[in-house]
Amino acid sequence: MYYYINPIPDEVDIGDVEKQIEAAVANYQASLLLDVKDENEPVFKKEHVNQSLSEPLTVRELEVLSLIVSGLSNQEICDTLFLALSTVKGYNQNIFGKLKVNRRTKAVAKAIELGLV
Repeated sequence: MYYYINPIPDEVDIGDVEKQIEAAVANYQASLLLDVKDENEPVFKKEHVNQSLSEPLTVRELEVLSLIVSGLSNQEICDTLFLALSTVKGYNQNIFGKLKVNRRTKAVAKAIELGLV
């Protein structure tokens, strides 16, 4: 048989402890939220959404993704970021793989759905 020391002193009210825990949880959740448009559908900060992916997008991939969402072609992205066309296509494939999509339009829809852009 094992005996454990009570981590909460006897003079502390358990209700106060519960209130402090609830306040800490609320503060943590508020730090993750960017906006709450609807109580049932909070909008999280982009960094949090990106980190929640099984494989987060790199800063450059997020930059390319935002240009894809803006409607730029691969060549226009090359010109904007001063990259080779093959490099941009490589970024596209990485983005598609991480978002689990197979084309630009689906990547745009998924990025908007997740709140990455």
